[in-house]
Amino acid sequence: MKIAITGASGTLARYFKEEFPDALLLSRKNCTYETEDLRKKLKDVDYVIHLAGKIFGKDLFKANVKVTENLVNALDKQKLFFASTIAVYGRRDLENVDENTESEPNDLYGLTKLYAEHIIRETHKNHVIARIGTIYGEYYSIYIKMLKLWKVWPFYFKNVRVPFTYARDVVEFSKLPLKGTYIVSSPGYKMLEIINDVKEVLGIKKPPIKVPVPLGKLLLKEKIVPLILDRSFNVEKSLNRGWKITPFKEGIKAFLPYL
Repeated sequence: MKIAITGASGTLARYFKEEFPDALLLSRKNCTYETEDLRKKLKDVDYVIHLAGKIFGKDLFKANVKVTENLVNALDKQKLFFASTIAVYGRRDLENVDENTESEPNDLYGLTKLYAEHIIRETHKNHVIARIGTIYGEYYSIYIKMLKLWKVWPFYFKNVRVPFTYARDVVEFSKLPLKGTYIVSSPGYKMLEIINDVKEVLGIKKPPIKVPVPLGKLLLKEKIVPLILDRSFNVEKSLNRGWKITPFKEGIKAFLPYL
């Protein structure tokens, strides 16, 4: 099976490229993401893993919607994996959300991803949509920085549930023979449980301290959002299809060579 990966220069793509070393890699360096260019490049491809998109910054509509529209218009019978997001449910406190929960995005990122999902469902039947949780992994520099800070002294803002999702688990999900829409996330880990796991793996002895949220917003800006919202998810649909979640403590061990 020949595989293509869009957004191949992104961080999540690093994990996919390791798993699929022979994949056709598409990025802004070698692809315009216009329909005709995509059609030519993907004509011999069986499976397209669509990771291209943006979370922050300008032109989110173009990056998340227009590129997806061009892509589905370029496809014939190829299977399409779309990396969507739990942000389609809104960046707010959430309780036991599943695939049947109404989507209510409250920011442009979630709205554009939901719009892209709609385009895929309406125009390309052979697809799987993964609503991915808060991705973490050893290639994400923000987590390396945070772990280094925690080695000095572990801190948190609120003891909320964070739906951390190991990047390699997303790759494993993409390998399952599925169609439809799935939440690909942990159910949610309490922040103090996360800190205790990190302390055990890294050998940290100091007790965690609670930092005021306004100070966190000053330091982390919009990146603090996943760490102050209380969100939990029902992921039975994905688990019942054969997906497995790497325990958080095991995922953290992958960071050791980078600390």
